[in-house]
Amino acid sequence: MTQKQPLKVLNTRPAPKGIELEQNLKAAGFDVISYCPYSIVAVETLESERSSINMALGLDEFTDIIITSHFAADHGLDFLMNYWPQWPETRWWSIGAATAQTMSSYNIDAIEPDQSQTANSETLLQSLQQCWVEHEEMNAPDRAPNVLVIAGKHGRGLIQKELDQLRVSTSTLEVYERQKNQLPCPSDAFDAVILTSTEAAEDIIQSHENLIKSDKMCSFICASERIAEVVRNTGATKVVNSGSAKNQILIECLQHTLVATQ
Repeated sequence: MTQKQPLKVLNTRPAPKGIELEQNLKAAGFDVISYCPYSIVAVETLESERSSINMALGLDEFTDIIITSHFAADHGLDFLMNYWPQWPETRWWSIGAATAQTMSSYNIDAIEPDQSQTANSETLLQSLQQCWVEHEEMNAPDRAPNVLVIAGKHGRGLIQKELDQLRVSTSTLEVYERQKNQLPCPSDAFDAVILTSTEAAEDIIQSHENLIKSDKMCSFICASERIAEVVRNTGATKVVNSGSAKNQILIECLQHTLVATQ
């Protein structure tokens, strides 16, 4: 009797969570290829650009500092520590638990808005607004909100847009960027793809359309409805929203989906 070949899964989640996901997928019996569409690198000119240096020197002028990811926390706080051996008294905000954990390693107790499933900039903005309202009600010293967003290049534009609409003074410190990687094997060889970011979904659509159009009917396990919608818009039919970016839930969703389609 011929032994059944393990199902092949493309894991697009970046490290460090992507490494854990790969290990757990292999333990569950899947043949896994990990491929992050991009590598995270520091912005080369960060430490020499006058605008970046000015933001660092004026860190205490910001009422609120929003850090959008653990990548932004690592690269941004490493840079800012050159100017601030002790952090100024301001409100630090994180998007997501992983970001808050990274900030904690830099001795920053971040405010983490209640985000039950995934990082959500809308929830953070609501918390910011409430904080400002309470600040005014307490007759605190008059200091208009002045926000610094620490992000990757072209990242979290929604936050900037929303703050602009609120007419809040906002600056953005871009501390990292993405470099394109190459898929290490033919793109039509997979039974399933795990997607945890819209960037990864867009890369698959633009660079590896065989995954979408393959006769093999690849399944796409997406960590949010927003990611799922990006894939569905290509015409792909086997698209599933796991409802969470947690590794265990992604694996359970993958197992359920592949069993149902066999």
